[in-house]
Amino acid sequence: MLSLNRYLSTKQRQWSTRFFERVLLTDATGFQLPAHLAAFYQGNGGDNGPAGIKIHQQYELLTGSVRQLEVRDGKENDVNLLQDFDYSQVKRELHLLDLGYFKTNHLQALDEAGGYFISRYKTGVTLYGQQGEGYQPINWGELLDKVARNIALPELYLGQGPEKLPIRLIIEKVPEPVAAKRRHKQKRKVANVSKKARSSYGTSALKELLMDYTIFMTNTTHEQLTDEQVQLYYRLRWQIELLFKIWKSVLELDKIGKISIFRFECYLYSRLLVLLLTTQVVNMLRSVADDAFELSEWKAMRYLKKE
Repeated sequence: MLSLNRYLSTKQRQWSTRFFERVLLTDATGFQLPAHLAAFYQGNGGDNGPAGIKIHQQYELLTGSVRQLEVRDGKENDVNLLQDFDYSQVKRELHLLDLGYFKTNHLQALDEAGGYFISRYKTGVTLYGQQGEGYQPINWGELLDKVARNIALPELYLGQGPEKLPIRLIIEKVPEPVAAKRRHKQKRKVANVSKKARSSYGTSALKELLMDYTIFMTNTTHEQLTDEQVQLYYRLRWQIELLFKIWKSVLELDKIGKISIFRFECYLYSRLLVLLLTTQVVNMLRSVADDAFELSEWKAMRYLKKE
């Protein structure tokens, strides 16, 4: 239901296909279930309840098609989805990765298989600069000073082993209201964890510092994507939140009463089938329409549900 046709110009789309055969976006949405379903779908507990579900989805953005749709426990970490990842098909693919799927070994494996990625930097992950024939952990103070003075950043490296992955960073200072909102959100997170876990979950000095910045990392070259294009591509991820809202407001995926597991799964998978069919219909209409035509996913879903 998402497509680069809607967000990029014709010239930008042609540039995309020159270097990438597919542009993939992976994300997940979750919601709480009635407590009696905890034996089948475990939640995080506490205020989130004992039962919960998470739906992972992968979109191919050049065609707007759904590549993967998987239902898992609500408490399961997103990164577990990578355990069965097939790297044999990733050559010339560009993956736009949420921090929930951040795993250094995964990024290295993508690169080794000829794939590409754009991800946010995950605070605490060590990055290295080259020093002689070896590597030295970067000094963030020095790096951010270069950003402030508009000095080009050097090539950096990722990975714990001797074979490190060359990457580049794109660092953007955010407005003060955005940084303040991040700090407030982090304080709420820390306040909501137990006292026992708070010492390990607290806000480090580095994390506090980096809240003033948005940091992207990628293994693409400047020829493939400029710094501005890296940011443009990654921001396409935020459009998927619209789809999650459609799932919950139109398909009412999260409106679950006290029903049996059998009835719930029939309900869930029937709604997911509607989603997949709607995706195909919307893409078919867009393929035969001119660039001036814009079809709302929201209206299409409401109409097809009614029919």
